[in-house]
Amino acid sequence: MDGFKKRTEQKKQAILTSAFTLFFQNGVKGVNISQIAKEAGVSQVTIYNYFESKENLLLEVIKGYAMKKHETYEKLVMSDKPFKQKVEQLMSDKLLEANEMNPLFLQEILELDPRLTHFFETFYQHYSLPLMMKLLEDGKRSGNLNADFSLNSLLVYLDMFQSYFQTPEKAALLEDEQMRIDVMNLFFYGLMKS
Repeated sequence: MDGFKKRTEQKKQAILTSAFTLFFQNGVKGVNISQIAKEAGVSQVTIYNYFESKENLLLEVIKGYAMKKHETYEKLVMSDKPFKQKVEQLMSDKLLEANEMNPLFLQEILELDPRLTHFFETFYQHYSLPLMMKLLEDGKRSGNLNADFSLNSLLVYLDMFQSYFQTPEKAALLEDEQMRIDVMNLFFYGLMKS
């Protein structure tokens, strides 16, 4: 890669990183292009040259973040760690994410651009769902999950727990260590083979 292309990629990455941080902390509507430019150390014109609009920038930020998270989760699911440890780590990561995220962020991104809704639906079908199915199949195969439960039932159960704690108010309940332990025990009670 020549010097010009390398500098271009570095600027793009700085813009994406800065935009993500600001969107994540302040919500999408609470951030403007001038703030992103200042944070990234580039001009507003540079942002528009690379991304054309705040909506396109947001879409690229979300795509990059989703792929990065998927790669992390895929490594975890494919690792040699015990099933229970994998699920605890996945849930812990989701809870941490909910605690750090501006409560308006998810709501805003789905309202702002129908392309994001389409992206999330496609991403779920092609990446998230197959990975979750793999995790649950491994849990059943290893004897950690009750073999009588269908994979669809297990997915619904897992989704209920994750969905409940995705708001900052609910995630804050888990700051108490005993509450975290109790919730994890409740999660596994009925799922884990006795």
